[in-house]
Amino acid sequence: MITKRIEFENKRKEILSGFLRIPDEEGTFPAVIICHTFHDNKDNELMFSLWDEMSRARFIALRFDFSGRGESQGDFKDLTISREVEDIQAAFELLDRMEQVDSKKICIIGHSMGAIDSIVYTSGNKRIKALITLAARADTKEFVDSYFDKYEQEEWRTKGYIQMSNFSEISSDFLKDAESYDLIERLRMIKCPILIIHGTDDTRVPFEDAKELFNHASEPKKLELIEGADHRFTAQAHREELIEILIDWILKVI
Repeated sequence: MITKRIEFENKRKEILSGFLRIPDEEGTFPAVIICHTFHDNKDNELMFSLWDEMSRARFIALRFDFSGRGESQGDFKDLTISREVEDIQAAFELLDRMEQVDSKKICIIGHSMGAIDSIVYTSGNKRIKALITLAARADTKEFVDSYFDKYEQEEWRTKGYIQMSNFSEISSDFLKDAESYDLIERLRMIKCPILIIHGTDDTRVPFEDAKELFNHASEPKKLELIEGADHRFTAQAHREELIEILIDWILKVI
């Protein structure tokens, strides 16, 4: 396998940083875009594991930092779902231009907020071959509420920004943008195969959200609850189960 550090530009002219893994042989291959969550980046353990295992399954695998995170340009303060959806589009265009990529078989894996982004993006791109969500919320309001209480949100709107515990700031544009998305409505627009995976011991996002998403998704769809797994599928046994489920499913649907 060939590993490449890569840079590509989003529509806002920001340079996004990522890593590509490409099979070391001739031919074309399916590809996967791997999307990290809210305050993480491409190098967290879960993202690396997904990238590594998908490449071993002979996918061209891309993990990258959303703008304002990790090694990518941009300001974290400007974070919105819409901006991250634009970043996914830039990643899609990068893969779509590659000679080694089978452009009819580009898939997306998203974790937590990355899964929200992936749902929104896939609802607007009929060329996505398959979507996998990990620990996804079914409602953007619940996502915001899980991090910020009512008082904090009111102050956020009044001041125009909120300061996180690590002193990072996020503009109130994030709230306005999140409120504009109905994830269930977006999910119903998706016609490609969907795999929804969630841990039953996820304290960040209740596994009932996975059931809600599954109930409203179109066929073909599959729901997998991993018994005892947390939000990041931290335990080795849970991570291995996640990978096995994911790869077995995706190889069948592409």
